[in-house]
Amino acid sequence: KIYGILFDGAWLWEEYLNTILEPLNFNHPENRKQKGGFRMFEKDADDEAISKNSRRLYPDFWKKNYILDAKYKHLNGGVGREDLYQVVTYMHCSAAKNGGFIYPTEKIEENVTYQLEGFGGFMHLFPIHIPQMATSFKAFIDEMKTIENEFATEILNLCIKI
Repeated sequence: KIYGILFDGAWLWEEYLNTILEPLNFNHPENRKQKGGFRMFEKDADDEAISKNSRRLYPDFWKKNYILDAKYKHLNGGVGREDLYQVVTYMHCSAAKNGGFIYPTEKIEENVTYQLEGFGGFMHLFPIHIPQMATSFKAFIDEMKTIENEFATEILNLCIKI
């Protein structure tokens, strides 16, 4: 008997975002396979001395000067402490000046940018509006294509500024 199907929505969201970010030359590490990340410490021996797990960092998406984290949850007007610290750590260890969160939202929201204290840099919030009132599947697809293109353009514009 089958009573239902479980799927990893966060993983699907991440893979969907990869279809938009890969053409923009973002790396998408595979942390489950321990591929594509970067080191926290300069020397391998230091990684092992601090932690027997080897402290590799696997941001969801990264490229020179940019770290992006996919969140498949409502941010409710703010980013959780651990999520924020995680991206700031990735930014610091990769010397990236820009970091951000990409999350789905039911309502139309503007992108927001905050300047970090200390070493500086910028934290961006990228809401991806998921249309709720499309009149057909085709209309939904058309709206999503427009939203994806606007998001890609925004990311490209930020990458050019750095």
